[in-house]
Amino acid sequence: MYTRLTEAYTALAKQHKLRVIPSGYAVDLFRKTLGEKLVPVSPADVLTLKEPDLPGTNDPAGNFSWRKNAKTGKTVLRSDYNHLNPRGQYLQSLVWYAFLFGRDPEKSAFVPGNISAEEAALFKKCAAKAVAEFPQAK
Repeated sequence: MYTRLTEAYTALAKQHKLRVIPSGYAVDLFRKTLGEKLVPVSPADVLTLKEPDLPGTNDPAGNFSWRKNAKTGKTVLRSDYNHLNPRGQYLQSLVWYAFLFGRDPEKSAFVPGNISAEEAALFKKCAAKAVAEFPQAK
């Protein structure tokens, strides 16, 4: 999905002489940097969860929440594997901060409470690298 989206955004940017905010590239860098330490969500494991448990992952994508079905009254786990979770949103905010304001995300003091200092440093490094290295259309 990342590859096809990047190709489409890059083609559109080239056609209209626009720049691309490299949020997807930052996620890709983060995943590659983690390598074997990346803990993806297993859809099979999700089926075994009981409320209030949520999948354990360090992937910046994937949102999960328990919701009551209005028709049945049964509580079900809502799974969204395509969008960024709060950790991924933090990474994305660092990319946008760097891209839009020309500021170094590695110097940002803000770190959400649910992210460790070590992980925040990695997010900041990936955001800075994404903005510096993403090949913008000419």
